[in-house]
Order: sequence, then structure tokens, then C-alpha cells
Amino acid sequence: MPAQPIYIDAEEEISELIERLRQTPAEDVPVVVPARSRIGQSRFNFRLLRDYAREFGKRISIVSPDPAVQQLAVESGFGAFAAIDEVGKPIEERELAMAGVGAVSAPASGHLPYEPVTAPATRTPKLTMTPHRKLPSTEAGGAWMVLYAGAALVALVALTLAAVLVPSASITLTARAQPLTDTSDVIAAPNSAPVRIRTVTASKDLSQQFPATGVKDTPAVAAKASETVTNTCPFSQWTLRQGQIVSTAPGGGGTQFVLQTNAVVVQGSPQAVDVWAVVPGAAENVGANTIQYINNDNTHGCVVVTNPNAASGGADEVKATFVSQSDLDGAKGSLATELQTSLLAQLSSQAGSSEKLADTVAYTNTFTADHAVNDNVKFFDATVHEVGNGAVYNVDDVKAALKADLGKHVPSGFALTDNPVQSDFHVSDSTADGHISFTGTAKGYIAPQLDFQKIRSRLLGLSTASARIYLQTLPIESASFSEKPFSLPLLPFLSSRINIKYVVDTSGATGGATPTS
Repeated sequence: MPAQPIYIDAEEEISELIERLRQTPAEDVPVVVPARSRIGQSRFNFRLLRDYAREFGKRISIVSPDPAVQQLAVESGFGAFAAIDEVGKPIEERELAMAGVGAVSAPASGHLPYEPVTAPATRTPKLTMTPHRKLPSTEAGGAWMVLYAGAALVALVALTLAAVLVPSASITLTARAQPLTDTSDVIAAPNSAPVRIRTVTASKDLSQQFPATGVKDTPAVAAKASETVTNTCPFSQWTLRQGQIVSTAPGGGGTQFVLQTNAVVVQGSPQAVDVWAVVPGAAENVGANTIQYINNDNTHGCVVVTNPNAASGGADEVKATFVSQSDLDGAKGSLATELQTSLLAQLSSQAGSSEKLADTVAYTNTFTADHAVNDNVKFFDATVHEVGNGAVYNVDDVKAALKADLGKHVPSGFALTDNPVQSDFHVSDSTADGHISFTGTAKGYIAPQLDFQKIRSRLLGLSTASARIYLQTLPIESASFSEKPFSLPLLPFLSSRINIKYVVDTSGATGGATPTS
């Protein structure tokens, strides 16, 4: 009894037959080809079938009522039969069956093991012979030898051509990308993912001379003297009132002094009274016996005044410059500010090509001066020693973290295209020891994700029409074909000969996205 045969439809393609042959577990496989079958109309189909039968380790017999199909099968090296019941019979029994003798009796059950099929009248014995049959005549044997030699030559040529002109197909799949945007926070710290951070330090000294602006004002002091008043009037008593002006020149000229108390003068008893210079200053320290005139004198000259001793104690106003606390504070602030500008530049210079200094920098300083508060000097020298501490972070790491977070929001069945992900961020919080928080936005493009290996396996051996129908089921915009060295009705049967190029249209995005298989 032959193996389970493979029955094919008249419209079935050779690729479908090869796939069915691949899946059958039997080694001896009869293939029933109906009349007017598309497979049975082409020598190329039989050659493909022969090559794949060898690859799969199958022995194939062609069963067809069509003599032309039998002829093509024999030329390709297959056994050819007109009916399925002839497969596996000895040659003599098949000849007797064709002659109508030697019929086999039916078993006791009344059922034949197979349904006999009578060969058509036009069938010739040559078409029904298998390559294993021994012909009774030398002439027939020679014909078969020529046939085998020709088949071997054809196979050799076919293999040579296949090696030189192996067909290949290029398929371009085009899909439209969609924008994807995500805003996220990135928290970073030294020695911790996802952002590399390291601390940096810089120090510098700066000295400068500053003017003292403190002023100590010592007011002018009035000169003082003791004035002796003598009464020579006919009156027994005379009084000079407090506030009376006496001077060193008549008529109120010269240096003026004012009585500090009333002077009640009795005849024969001179009285001393204190007088102070009206205008303070050292110039009023006049000599003895120079204050002898009473302003607006109404005593008719009978009251006499003089200063037995020189006036003294008069002093001019004195303004002294000294160092104030505000002077020291101002010097410290000025030096520290100037140093911070320099230190910031030093810290920034320690950042690499892909690094940036964080906004927060901590400054500490030590201030010294050569004079203290209230020192009476016009200038003083001050020095500040300042240290700056900050942190630098890797900009590329921040962008990579934003891109990775964007990737977490890619919908199922999609993938990011190879367009550069555009990102923008700023430092939302930072400390000098390197704890930094970033807030940023990443924008990219996504496109349908395709399984290229699966697509290739589905396209093997398909006609271009069937391939187009299959590709229309994919989430793409369009598909185009090109074949080398020439166009064929079928796609290659080897996956390595199918090249798939995947083009993503980003509609004006910067840079083209062309992921390929």
C-alpha cells in the first residue's frame, strides 16, 4: 500500500506543494496532479520540486491522467503513473492490468484494497515506467540511459545556474512614525545611577588696600580767663550782669569774652569773675591784661576790667579718621565677591566636555586685616582666603535617562525610531555635595515593530500577488518589490535571499529613520 498521497488543486502554487511536502513525515510520497494543474504546466516547477525533495529526503512519484504531466515528470527524474493504484506495483503486474488479464480477486469482505483506475487509451508504456524498471530490450535500455544522462546534464546546468544566478528579492516596507513626548524628573547623587556626578573644589587668596572711612569729630573749645572788676565810681556799688561782653579792643573789637556770672563790685573791693571766649578755638587764648574793654560801657569809665592772667584752654575743632566695622565688613564682602567670580570659573573649568557645573556652589572664606576697629589710620590692608565647593554632572547621562524614561511609555507593538531623541532639561534643585534633581522633556518618534524573521518565513516561495496580500495585513503604509537578476513569479525559497528594508516616514522630523532587517 503506498504512503498517504498528496492531492493538489488545479490552482495550487508550487510553494504550497513544497510546504506540504516539508510537513509530511513519509519518505515515499505520491503526488496526485490533476489535469490542467498550474504546477503541471512548467518544467521549472518540477525542477524546484525535485531539488526540495532531495533536500527533504523524500522520494516522490507523480500521479496524473495527463500524459504531458507524466512526460515532464519523467524528464525531471520522477516516477510517473496514470493512477494511484499503480504506485508500488511490480512492473509485470501493471502491464497485466493494462492488458486486462491477471486481475486480483477481491478479499472475502468484498472490498478492494484500492479503487482501480484504467489508464487512458493514449497512454504509452514509456510514460508509466519508473526509473527502476529493467527494459526487456537493449534498445529500450539505451533510450533510458540517454534519458538519464540528459536529466543529469540538465540538473548539472541547473545547479550551475543556481550557483551563479541565485534569485534574490528586496522588499521595502514603509511605515509612518508618530511623535511621542514625555516629561519626567531625574534624581541623581554621587556614585549612583543614572547620572554620573563628581564633586569639585577650588581655592584662592586675594589681598587689597582699602581706605578708612570712620571719622572722630572733636569740637572746638572756648578759651577761658579770670576777669578782675574794680569799682572806682562815686557809687559805693556797681553791678555787671552775667552775659556782659568784654573784649580786647574798644568798641567790642578784638577777641570777645562773656561774663559767666553777675559781678557786684563794691568800692575798694575788686572782684574776680570768669569769662569765656565767645568764639571757641585756640586763637582766643589771649595774653594777660588784654581783656580791658566793656562793650556798651555805661559806667562812664569808673569800672575797670582786666585779666591778670592769659586766657587758656581754647582749642580748634579736630576731625580724626579711623577704621570702622563697616569698613572691615565692606572689604570682606568686596574681596569675597571678586573671588567667587574667579572660583566659579575655576570650578567650571574642571568639567569635562560632556559635563556641566551644577548651579549651587558653596563658598567659605577667612578674612584678615592689618588694623582693627577704631584704629586711627587712613588706610588698611585686608586679605580673604576663599574655598568653593560644587558638583559637575554628565549631560549625556541626563539625556539618556530622559530617553530611557521615554522608552517606558512606548505602546505595545511599537518601538522608538532611530531619530535622535530631542531632550531639554533644567536643574530644579541641587546641593554643593552633588545631590541634584533634574526636570526635563524628551521627544522622539515611534513606529510599528515588525518581526522580520517571521515575515521572511511567510514570504518564502509565495507568488508576488500572494505576498502583497500578506504584507497588507502588516501595520505599514506600503510595500514594494524588486528581484534580481530578473523578475520571477515566485519569491525565493531561501530566507537568506529575501532582504527586507524597513523605512519609517517621520514627516519632517530631523534626520530620517530607516531601521533595516
